[in-house]
Amino acid sequence: MLTSKLHRDIVISRGGGDGAEDEPSSSLGKPKTIHPPIESHWHFPVPQERKKPSSSMSNLGFKMFRESFKKLGGSSSKSMKMVLAGVRDPKDEKIVESFRELLFLEGQLPPQHQDYHTLLRFLRMRDFDLAKAKEAFLTYLKWREDYKVDAIPKEFKFEEYESVKKCYPHGFHGVDRYGRPVYIERIGMVDLNKLLQVTTLERFTRYHVSEQEKTLNVRYPTCSIAAKKHVASTTSILDVHGVGLANFSKPARYLFMEIQKIDSNYYPETLNRLFIVNAGNGFKMLWKAVKAFLDARTLAKIQVLGYNYQSDLLEVIDQSNLPTFLGGNCTCSDYGGCLLSDKGPWNNPEITNVLQAISAGNEVNGNEEYGNDASEEAAVQNRKIQALEAALRDAKKKIEALEAALEDTKNVLKELVQHVEDLRSTSWEVHPISTKAPMSTGELLSIEPLELEFPFELKKQISCSLQLSNKTDSYVAFKVKTTNPKKYCVRPNTGIVLPRSTCDVIVTMQAQKEAPPDMQCKDKFLLQSVKTNDGATPKDITPEAFNKEAGHVVEECKLRVVYVAPPQPPSPVPEGSEEGSSPRATVTENGNLGAEFSNATKVLSEQLETPERSVEARALIAKLAEEKLNALQTNNRLRQELELLRNQGGKSSGGVSIIVVIVIGLIGLLLGYLMKKS
Repeated sequence: MLTSKLHRDIVISRGGGDGAEDEPSSSLGKPKTIHPPIESHWHFPVPQERKKPSSSMSNLGFKMFRESFKKLGGSSSKSMKMVLAGVRDPKDEKIVESFRELLFLEGQLPPQHQDYHTLLRFLRMRDFDLAKAKEAFLTYLKWREDYKVDAIPKEFKFEEYESVKKCYPHGFHGVDRYGRPVYIERIGMVDLNKLLQVTTLERFTRYHVSEQEKTLNVRYPTCSIAAKKHVASTTSILDVHGVGLANFSKPARYLFMEIQKIDSNYYPETLNRLFIVNAGNGFKMLWKAVKAFLDARTLAKIQVLGYNYQSDLLEVIDQSNLPTFLGGNCTCSDYGGCLLSDKGPWNNPEITNVLQAISAGNEVNGNEEYGNDASEEAAVQNRKIQALEAALRDAKKKIEALEAALEDTKNVLKELVQHVEDLRSTSWEVHPISTKAPMSTGELLSIEPLELEFPFELKKQISCSLQLSNKTDSYVAFKVKTTNPKKYCVRPNTGIVLPRSTCDVIVTMQAQKEAPPDMQCKDKFLLQSVKTNDGATPKDITPEAFNKEAGHVVEECKLRVVYVAPPQPPSPVPEGSEEGSSPRATVTENGNLGAEFSNATKVLSEQLETPERSVEARALIAKLAEEKLNALQTNNRLRQELELLRNQGGKSSGGVSIIVVIVIGLIGLLLGYLMKKS
């Protein structure tokens, strides 16, 4: 029998499955939110006269329910569906709707997987974190497509079913006191060698998936009908009598991990409680290895019991639904044993007929509900239009921000024009930076030059540049620090250098009111570089990335500042380069970024048409021009298509037109483009 310490290592859970929340022990490490049973908010209204809970409905009770059900839903498919849907928690319903809209706007919401309960299970799986739930849901959809799950019920035939049951005793047997299906496994009696003789691990895994699909689509709905309340999880019993390390062979480990991965990732929140019974000393050693593969939320639902477990099971499950080998009074002799019977409401013809009637309700009552459905379709389309308008407003804000950034860039370009003139007027013998300056040859970045030379002049901003060359096949993040941040402006001070490419950093010294003694400068710069994830952007750079104590390999290069003699007076800037430009028009109204920016760009281009032209400046101009053009074209296209959608919505009150689908796709492209650029 397991000691109390082992009980503390797992969970001591004495509830009877009536909605009480399990409490995880502190030994599970980092705490994870343990939600109440998934059916907690889906109970039907409590009848006025409460009857003693029973494992199944009597014939008379079911006939009365069937008659009342006909009265309730005979004329409306919506009323019939309430039996399966139950009452939803308003908070859950609100976040599920937000989750549905998020997936819909990104075109990631297939009609057959957008039901409320499926989305809620993935939200609970990730503690209602929309981003993490979305990632898990998309992984689930990809798995279903790759594994061809929808074709399994039609195409997969498990002929070796009875042979597998003999060497691997398992199966569903009745329901617990709440109405959930009960699943039982006797893994101490598994003969893995015989199992591999009658089937393969791949076929057994596919059979397990087919059973999970049947549980979701048949067992839970029929149990809900029988219990008159929503059922969405399973109570499981694991008989580990005789289990030890010898049972955990390589094939057994593979099968366990494969099934555990499928259940945890693709069928989350379907386990209500798991009772592990007949746990001896051999299982105690095995459990330490097994629980490392289990999620913390799954562990919180597990109750490990020794050999005196009958009273605990009877609190949750009626004797009539427990086999004799677990302390119940059921033998299922007509089926050759309890684990071969598949006993439960899902095999009751009257209940399955009700379920089929509910499934066919839309077709039967389609004509009667056409008017309501049409109004609902119109409401859905109006919500889509509102979502598009909100997206258009966000796009306008981003374009305005881009417009402001371009205005700032215009000023920078003017300064760069002056800087180019300064370079042209200075002989290369005086400033041999680009040909003879020392260069850093680190493992990640080559830095040129290692000395920042500023031609010092009073009351004048002076700039110089650094070229960073990535010598690796990885993305490299960099950060520039200085001992005198108020004196210098570094653009950019953080960034990403793509594999086998270069990046230029402009360092600008603010205008100085007085010259330093002996023209000596003690200012220093420190450039740090570190490898980062492929596809990373400057937004992904955090201060922790350059923290050596966190285990990151950070390469550092120190740069010193040197003052040199000022250049000869620069040649005059052509007249009209900075003045005489027409007022700037609004981007969002006519698509023109303004004559001032165009003139500044033209002047800079003319200044750079020399053998010494600046490659960095020309690249910046091209990039900004491309961003401007793309943003304006996308904005105009959105306006046209939104107007078209409004016209289409006024003509049609039902159905979703192809225009809606196209507009949603364009919205996705726009948001992806803007997020990438921002």
